[in-house]
Amino acid sequence: MPNQNDGNNGKGPGLGEAPALSHDAPMRRAGYVLDWRDALAWEALPREMRGWRKGVMLLWLAGAGAVLALLPERVAGTEGSLQYYAVLVALLAVQYGIATAALTGMRYLRARRRFPHPVQVRLDFWGDHLEESRSDLVAPQVIVPEYCGVFITTPSHMFVPYLRDQVLIVPVLAFDSAEAMRAEAASYEELWAGMRDEM
Repeated sequence: MPNQNDGNNGKGPGLGEAPALSHDAPMRRAGYVLDWRDALAWEALPREMRGWRKGVMLLWLAGAGAVLALLPERVAGTEGSLQYYAVLVALLAVQYGIATAALTGMRYLRARRRFPHPVQVRLDFWGDHLEESRSDLVAPQVIVPEYCGVFITTPSHMFVPYLRDQVLIVPVLAFDSAEAMRAEAASYEELWAGMRDEM
């Protein structure tokens, strides 16, 4: 992922200065390594298909009807027959399978682009912000409440999306347990929701 820290005093991509600190050191610090498999865990999260992607998918599936129309009657059967609908369902399944394979391949490509090589990470938990220092970036990334989305937890990771297309990826090994990860994510979500309401 390219470094996007220009013009922000080394405080992260477009985030400016972090909120004033209420303590002299982070509440805790975690160190870990991220690679493309961690990025794939983020890419693989279920998402609603929107915009042009949804349109392309619908057109692609509609193509099954066009293929059906081109097939000879001995293969497709007469319109309205059981054979006709069986062939249509089979074509839709093939079209859907191809689309799914293409989308999966795109997820792998995005994951590889995000972390082409393993990255050493240090994450400081400050309470009013999170500070991520990575071996592939010159300056730390400071994530503050007003620029981030909802904390997301899975059995293996905690994700904190921020800005338009950035995400903080934290593996479960950065916590004492999966339960501790979920509890900390819930605590941050509650704290930061209150901070946003006060802005």
